[in-house]
Amino acid sequence: MMRQDDSDTLNSLGVFVWAWPDGPQLMTDRLKELATAGFTLTQTYTRAVKNADEVARVRNAWVESEITLRHRWRGCASG
Repeated sequence: MMRQDDSDTLNSLGVFVWAWPDGPQLMTDRLKELATAGFTLTQTYTRAVKNADEVARVRNAWVESEITLRHRWRGCASG
């Protein structure tokens, strides 16, 4: 992937940091530090929730979102 001719592909890649065991304790601090380091997807897509019902609500909203439905239509996601 480090070939010069794949620069468009490399520029379109993103990294979502799921866990940071030795990172800051507070999620707000983690998100801020990750964003400062250039890992902005984690901050963009992280949602604070209070309970499992909220997790289900946020997940269902994502599953029914336009972008998810578009990927399903293209056959990029199962569902």
